[in-house]
Amino acid sequence: MRFLIFIFLLSPFYSTIAQDLSQKYLDTLEDEALLTLFNEVSEDSIEAEQVARTYLKRARLEGDTIKMARGYDRLARIFHPEKNLRFADSVIALTENNPQITYPALGYSLKAYNYETIGDLNNSTKNYLSAYEYAQLYKNIGMQVRISNNLIYGKAVWGDKIEALNLQRKRDSIIQTPEYLSDLALSIRKGAKIELKDLLVLDQIVSARNFTFCYYQLNRLDSAELYIQKMNGLLKDYDWVHKEILQNWSSEAHMEVLYFKKHYKESLMIANKLLDDKLNIVSNRSVMNIYLFKALALKEINEKEKSFTYLKKADSIANELNVGALKPIDRSIYEELLNHYISNRDTIRQVYYLNKLVLIDSVLKTNYKFFESEMEKKLETPELIQEKQDMIIELASDNERAGKITFWTVFSLICTLGVLIYYVRIQFIYKKRFKELKDSLNKNKQDSKLSNSICSVVSNDIVDELLNKLMEFEEQKKFLQNDITLGRLSKMFQTNDNYLSRVINLHLGKNFSQYLHDLRLEFATVELLSQDKYRNYTIKAIAEECGYKNAESFSRAFYKKYGIYPSYYIRRIQE
Repeated sequence: MRFLIFIFLLSPFYSTIAQDLSQKYLDTLEDEALLTLFNEVSEDSIEAEQVARTYLKRARLEGDTIKMARGYDRLARIFHPEKNLRFADSVIALTENNPQITYPALGYSLKAYNYETIGDLNNSTKNYLSAYEYAQLYKNIGMQVRISNNLIYGKAVWGDKIEALNLQRKRDSIIQTPEYLSDLALSIRKGAKIELKDLLVLDQIVSARNFTFCYYQLNRLDSAELYIQKMNGLLKDYDWVHKEILQNWSSEAHMEVLYFKKHYKESLMIANKLLDDKLNIVSNRSVMNIYLFKALALKEINEKEKSFTYLKKADSIANELNVGALKPIDRSIYEELLNHYISNRDTIRQVYYLNKLVLIDSVLKTNYKFFESEMEKKLETPELIQEKQDMIIELASDNERAGKITFWTVFSLICTLGVLIYYVRIQFIYKKRFKELKDSLNKNKQDSKLSNSICSVVSNDIVDELLNKLMEFEEQKKFLQNDITLGRLSKMFQTNDNYLSRVINLHLGKNFSQYLHDLRLEFATVELLSQDKYRNYTIKAIAEECGYKNAESFSRAFYKKYGIYPSYYIRRIQE
């Protein structure tokens, strides 16, 4: 799903108007008139540069640092990204030691936007975060709200989707406060022709869009569709900037949601309408996305030839994009085309699209690693590289003698058979362990009752009291706190930590660390088995819910106890 960037302080609010921009004419204009004119001619880089440099020259003569930064930030919007980045650096250099409500936050936003344009997600996000920190520090509420859109998007695609939703809820709560309009007024330059009430409605529309996107990424499609309807309702009475862009976004989102809800014909209808109106679509990336989903829907209704045609169109546009700008869903283009050529036994094109998949996986792996290291385990790059190498060997062998072909064929079969045997063996072991784990859940309940009965016959009053406190500790699920230690628990029980450790060892048959791990892991297995929502969490989120400080220690403990990883356990439950 395409996600539009709304840094409204960067976006022109006015249509291009033909002007005779002689230098003499420009010199007669006041400062605000120059900035307004820049907005009007911003689509013409030559005229826009002339206006921006006139403003900048005037600022230098006056020695006004903020006005100079304002001139550079206009220059940072009109050229190719590499040149824009240099102008954005000038904005930051001028204002970093003399910050105020707009700068250097806007300079960092400009850098982030241009890095995003060239597909450098890591540098883009780092600069958005720097911009957000400055906006918070100098209480620029409007800028915080707008920058948070980009952070929400990054997390929703590449990181913790629950955290992205929580960040959107925080953003939405800010724009709902009674003081938001007055906060906006403080963050907008005096003289800027912006209607605050229009900007508030725009923020509400974007909020509905963000909720749509977060729920879509969480695969909560009914909720996503609900917010699409809310967004469309707000757009009916809206008559300001970016209306067509937002309408197209809403339609495109609805197309994707309907596809994933298996309403293929309805999804196709929206795709066709968007393509008929493609002059209103703002980017090639959007057209590519529509081609992709049209192809996927056509395949589902068995129109495979048409599906292939639109896949090739999507592939053609993808070739024009920077590879860093590709998203996880774009991988489907190459997967579908690879499958097509496999079925047609076209080895040369199979190798070509395997190369494409390896390339996009390298980009996705980098982006996932930046946001959520756990995600990179889900990529299949090693398998694709091996598959690609096998294909290249097969292609080269067509020109070799029959004996050599036979040798490589036998060799490949032996390797494949070895890998297959290993894979089947691992899957058998994992399935067996999964079954043992599932069967053990009921047994654990019975063992717990037996343990309670053993405790009840212990004569020592102090030991009795400690065991009762341990039972209460378990019932209240205090073991889910990530700061529980033996010393802290001893203080809670008003006893000696050495004595508490001995009681756990003697009466529960394990040390304190194992006791804590067992409680947390049993909680995780039960909740994942019985609660749908837990299975939608990332491993990191599940780990935190169970009292672990990071995903790695949780996965390690889970594997040590059950012999399988939590990701495999979740996948088997879903299957």
